[in-house]
Amino acid sequence: MKKKIAVLMGGPSPEYEVSLQSGENVIRNLDRKNFDVSGIVINKDGKFSIPPKSIRKFDLAFIAMHGPFGEDGTIQAILDEIGVAYTGSEATASRLGMDKIASKNLFIKEGIPTPDFRVVESAYGIKDAAESFGLPLMVKPSNQGSSVGVNVVRTPAEFSKAFAEAARFGPVIAEKFVQGKEIQAGILGKNSLPLIEIRPQNEFFDYEAKYTPGLSEEITPAPLDEKTTKRIQQLALDAFQILGGRHFGRVDLFLTEEGTVLVSEINTIPGLTKNSLFPKEAAATGITAPELFERIIDLALNDAR
Repeated sequence: MKKKIAVLMGGPSPEYEVSLQSGENVIRNLDRKNFDVSGIVINKDGKFSIPPKSIRKFDLAFIAMHGPFGEDGTIQAILDEIGVAYTGSEATASRLGMDKIASKNLFIKEGIPTPDFRVVESAYGIKDAAESFGLPLMVKPSNQGSSVGVNVVRTPAEFSKAFAEAARFGPVIAEKFVQGKEIQAGILGKNSLPLIEIRPQNEFFDYEAKYTPGLSEEITPAPLDEKTTKRIQQLALDAFQILGGRHFGRVDLFLTEEGTVLVSEINTIPGLTKNSLFPKEAAATGITAPELFERIIDLALNDAR
């Protein structure tokens, strides 16, 4: 019997448009021989295209939402309340993954290396962080994905503007700038997918570089020796498990020039568009998009049994 799948997309998030692309890609690739698929759009004001309780008629909700509301535990809590199983991490792990302050403090507590940071409440706080960590600094909101509101600060003249831009979205952190390679590790079930090395043309892998074709070089698998690859994959798995993640996700890491591996953050619902990194990592192992999305569904249905 076909499983009835509701693909949830959109939501009140700066990543609304990307989420629509993710959801549409999932819908397009799910095999209609196995699934009866319906797309449900959550508008920018948080209103559902159908009454939320109507989602009960589905066997599973496939969450293809990024950023606030979709990735911060909100939609997960709604689905828990109405009794609908869903893909991806549960509400608590989702909240932790979205909250960079909480997740980084958890990493520090559990011995997962992460770049030095501090919470800042004004441009003066960035000044204090610069005195501790040196310049440049990464200044970012603590509760966004896709590098929304993130800036590299190189001079004191940039402190106020960087703080103001990040503070539009919530609490702000200043993080030590890491010189090295940007590495991303996709997680599928209990396994790490092949690593990707990101070589952005911009100063870092910002929103523009993520979603503008040609602005970053993405090398899969990352050109690293086997020992380093396994070390990064294991650290990514450890961080994901400590967070409480399930089914799938993506861990963003740095490999410093000295060979140290640092966990930057965890995306509990990475991009699922045809150009997103997570499907590309799966493709490097021979997993097609239809197979990938079906595996995620199987993982979620098995948990729900």
